[in-house]
This record gives sequence, C-alpha cells and structure tokens, in this order.
Amino acid sequence: MKKTLIIVYSNSGKTFAYAQIMADKIQADIERIRPKHNPKSFLKFIYFGYKAAFQKTVELLPLTKKLSDYEHFIIISPIHAGHLSAPIFTFLKENALALKQVDIILVKQDPKDRYEGALVDAKKHMDIEFNLLDSVVLD
Repeated sequence: MKKTLIIVYSNSGKTFAYAQIMADKIQADIERIRPKHNPKSFLKFIYFGYKAAFQKTVELLPLTKKLSDYEHFIIISPIHAGHLSAPIFTFLKENALALKQVDIILVKQDPKDRYEGALVDAKKHMDIEFNLLDSVVLD
C-alpha cells in the first residue's frame, strides 16, 4: 500500500477537521501547513485574501514530515478570494518537484462559490498534474 500524506491549510480549523476525518478513513498521515506570519482576528482574512487574490507567497514554518517518504499526496485547501489559499499556493510552488501523485480538494463555504480560479492557479504556476480535483462545501 502506498503511503499517503494529506497536506492541509486551515485558517478557522474547519478544513483541518475535515482533513483529520479523511486521514482516519484512508489511514493517511497529515501535515498541517503553517504560515510564519499569522495575523489574529479578522485581519487574517484580509491578509490571506489579499495574498491569494494576487497570488503572493507567504513564508511557511518548516514541515514536520519528509515528503520523500510518501508516494501519494492529497492537498486540501480552502478557497480564498476565488483562489488557492496563499499557504497552499506557496507550498506547491516550493515543493512541486517532490510531489509524485497529487490529488487536490478545495474547500468552500458557499455551494455557489466557483473553484475554477484555484485550479487555474495550480496549473499555471506549478508543473503538477493533478489526478483528482474535487470541491466540498463545509459550513
């Protein structure tokens, strides 16, 4: 059985809770992406929304897992301002060559929200071929 690592960024904790449930179901390890600078309160939504909308990277804290130990990666990211979250965008840009088989799940709060911009970001800026793309609604 191939080793799977779920890579998740969660600002509010809902996306991380979803990732933990998935990790338990498929017996995968989990790596939480953490930005070095994480504003408190409502400012974090403005800060990360701006970074996502303009495809800006953010400085990340070091990973706790070694990517070379895994064959399959599931990226779980909320959609910020119609784009990949800045921490996941940064992670993918920095680690594209280390990722082998990649699936991506985009999390949104409103079922009417579109995720196509996030997919365009991923394909345009990284040389990654995603095997599966899906979106889920979390309330």
